Amino acid sequence: MNFLIFILFVFFSSMAGPAYHPIHVSVCNVELNGTENIVSVKLFKDDFALALKNNYQISIPMDRANEKTHSEIISKYINSCFQIESGQGKTLKLVFKTTEINEDAIWVYFHAENFTNLTKLRIKNTLMLDLWDDQTNLVILNWKGKETGYRFNRREVEIEIDLNK
Repeated sequence: MNFLIFILFVFFSSMAGPAYHPIHVSVCNVELNGTENIVSVKLFKDDFALALKNNYQISIPMDRANEKTHSEIISKYINSCFQIESGQGKTLKLVFKTTEINEDAIWVYFHAENFTNLTKLRIKNTLMLDLWDDQTNLVILNWKGKETGYRFNRREVEIEIDLNK
């Protein structure tokens, strides 16, 4: 009987822990409109903190993510895991703007320089794939008012998009 109580205690304690939620997903909104390009990334706070800890050996409290030393690490991680490349081979540099906490999630906002004469994009998204086998990364691309969604995971980390279609 004591063993059963112990197992139940461990099970429910692990559910209350910071890394427990049933899905592992990120959402990236990419708005390319010719005047200002905006990329926003939504991540679970606990997963994101764990990824930063694993990659940079630093604990960043998500409520202090806008501090310069923290925002530099956050920017470094996201720029290393999420890249947008033009058909001409130029990589879009994401420049950190701010973060916003939304319940269990954090939104990280970036602006980026403009691409000219875009016909194709290549997007690579490996956010959190080093943490979770079941990680899914969704990207919503808004190009000239048309929204299209893409899904990335361990098997599919890169996609080429023909913007003329």
